[in-house]
Amino acid sequence: MSYSIKKNLPIFILACFATHAFAGMRLEAKNPEKKPSTGSKSLALGATLPKGVFRANVVTFLSEFDSQFNKDGKREFLGSKININGMAFALEYGATDKLSLQFKMPVVMYNKLSYDPKRIKDSVAYDKVLTGLKKQGVPIASDTEAQITKNITDIFQKHSHGITGVGDIEIGALYNWVSTDRFLFSTGLGLRMPTGKYYTPIMQRPIGGGLWVLGLQNNFDISFLNQNLWLSLRHQGEIAMSKAKAPKEKDGNSLLGELEDSDETFSKEGLTHKVTLQSSGSFGALSHHLRFLSTSLGYQFDSVAPTVTKVATYEKERSNTHSVIWNISASALPYKIPLALDFDLKKPLGGTNAGASQTAMTTTMNLKVYFKF
Repeated sequence: MSYSIKKNLPIFILACFATHAFAGMRLEAKNPEKKPSTGSKSLALGATLPKGVFRANVVTFLSEFDSQFNKDGKREFLGSKININGMAFALEYGATDKLSLQFKMPVVMYNKLSYDPKRIKDSVAYDKVLTGLKKQGVPIASDTEAQITKNITDIFQKHSHGITGVGDIEIGALYNWVSTDRFLFSTGLGLRMPTGKYYTPIMQRPIGGGLWVLGLQNNFDISFLNQNLWLSLRHQGEIAMSKAKAPKEKDGNSLLGELEDSDETFSKEGLTHKVTLQSSGSFGALSHHLRFLSTSLGYQFDSVAPTVTKVATYEKERSNTHSVIWNISASALPYKIPLALDFDLKKPLGGTNAGASQTAMTTTMNLKVYFKF
């Protein structure tokens, strides 16, 4: 993807949403009389559960990445491919028709690093080692390059299996301030707790952030075509509320996969922002027999606050990523069966200063089970 396309991606997505909105308005203008709703508010990003309803979510996820984005927005190959599989368990409850509560616990079950020895020379890891030797004045011969390749493959082999277990647990609440057939406005408040293991070398792929994080979310949703089409905007801001002991790589070299003792602490400086633009539609607008099926397409922008310590800034600039998100959902609720199944895909298209995990293509499958007492 060229730089100009990546630069104008948000404008392109907005244009697509505007086209959907105008199309919906034109169709409604042709038949302005009031019709009963045939769609669902559940398509909106800011929807809450009805009072007294529980929803259990069993999520399986797969993340895969092999590169990162540098400060100029260029994708750099890491020399290895990371596959992280896991599950997340979430329980939601409609305390009132306007207020929903949530508990979420992710569990990483598989954290595997694989590599192709033939591609090591194309990696950013190889370039860093080679550049370091040149700065030291070490003569570079063919056997030197072969030794560098062997050293990196040995490290990859040593750390092929990463950290597994429970990640950072989250609790939250979502309150719906305005709820009409046409418009929703809601606010969410959440807390992420540092229950996942983070104090480990980067090569071991930590599964926690190490910090208490407070989040504030605002959702704006507008519907067309009797709630069969929803256009949504979400902004989520996060701020670190604590400090934690900083994992310091031995000799400052993350490739070694070893930590050294240090009294340094770290935190996040400033807000992390997540902005989502999404268009969701029900196939029920085409046929009553397809009302169980829906899909969505969206754009997500992430701007992560830099990590800082008392003596240094680990990441001097924010890391930014632009991603496309897609979902397809099948729900048995129209047939009075309390089950639904979602399939989601998130693929980063570009970014700057974005580490490996932020460039991951992630697929998730979410089984939803509804209860009412």
